[in-house]
Amino acid sequence: MAEAVGRTGGARRSRRRLRRAVLAAGALSVLVALWAFATRVSGVRAPQHVVEPVAVYVVYDSWHRGLALPHEDGGFAEFGFGEWEWYARRRQAWYRVIPALLWPTRGTLGLRRTDAADGAALRRRFAWARFEEIVVERAAASALRDRLAQRFAAREHDAVHVPSLGFTFVPDDTGYWGFHNCHDAVAHWLRDLGCRVDKALVRSDLRVVRD
Repeated sequence: MAEAVGRTGGARRSRRRLRRAVLAAGALSVLVALWAFATRVSGVRAPQHVVEPVAVYVVYDSWHRGLALPHEDGGFAEFGFGEWEWYARRRQAWYRVIPALLWPTRGTLGLRRTDAADGAALRRRFAWARFEEIVVERAAASALRDRLAQRFAAREHDAVHVPSLGFTFVPDDTGYWGFHNCHDAVAHWLRDLGCRVDKALVRSDLRVVRD
């Protein structure tokens, strides 16, 4: 009798687990479908009237996007936003993509310095990446660089350097997920520089528009 009850209870638990798995798979399918429907590439347009011009560069490195800003000491400071565990801790198992996209996880602000003198030198130094030049106000670029540098310095005691990337990463208060990824961070920085950036519920990339 007890053995039969045990088998019945086990079967019920198996059915409950199966129902949960089916519901989870259905919910994930709906989320993926909504994601695909809402995802778009945002156009970026440079400021129309610039008094004191300086060139900044949107960095296209595989699927990551960053922003290279001229440094007051020469060269460029490239900033990027990502997921702390993925970039700084190098925990890059395939299954970590799901939580990183579906709900907010800890973000990271990355910084990479280079002594490249101009855009041509940047392209030579990082031949595997693509750089799109945008001309903006020098004062706006300096102000943004200083704000990001201060944000970086505030958490520098937790910094992690990744030699293979040339980046140093610090934890960031802004969470990373599908609705706020590296494309969204760069879009926000570009708006601070006076650029016009198309809105998007889920931003999959940035495209510099030449009028």
